[in-house]
Amino acid sequence: PKEFKAIPPKAALNNLIERKKAEIKELEGAVELLNKNLKPITQEIIEGVWTTSGKGLKEFINRLCEMFDRAEKYAYVISRDFTWSSKLAKSVKSAVRRGVSIRTIAMKGIDESNYYRAKWFASYGVKIRIFKTKAHPRIIVMDGKEVLIRLDKNPTKPKAFPFISIYSTDPSLAKIFDFYMKSLWERAEPINFEKIALALGK
Repeated sequence: PKEFKAIPPKAALNNLIERKKAEIKELEGAVELLNKNLKPITQEIIEGVWTTSGKGLKEFINRLCEMFDRAEKYAYVISRDFTWSSKLAKSVKSAVRRGVSIRTIAMKGIDESNYYRAKWFASYGVKIRIFKTKAHPRIIVMDGKEVLIRLDKNPTKPKAFPFISIYSTDPSLAKIFDFYMKSLWERAEPINFEKIALALGK
């Protein structure tokens, strides 16, 4: 019969460490080889016009996040519900930290349904004003260079419904919407969250 004898703990641990070192060295070699064969990823503004239709909220939010990630100076946004997601929150916070001035126009005002989301954006430095209107496309303009438009097929419906998204970097189109958003911001009314909270019983 075979006989077994336990080796000292120190020797066992050293053997384990050596095996792990060998595994790490092998992994480093694989990563180095992979890096040589991978092309660097660069984020570029897509030329022309991009569109999507249906209930493409995820695609819309992804496009919006990409715009915030590229933003350098300012952004104008028209929103109804202050849509929130963890990905969008991260992009907004990063943009604000970089010094990007984000101005959001609330097209239905601040009420019970969007109060806390609006308050969240305001707490992270997003400036908010109100311009009440029942039907208006959601528009986002970034640095006067990019524009994202959401055309709702039923803009007064409170829940999810089909819509069309249009995105463009065409200079003339971006300039038109940039001018429009800046004009609308000047006409919009500043908000006071303390008064709104009091009115809503918050």
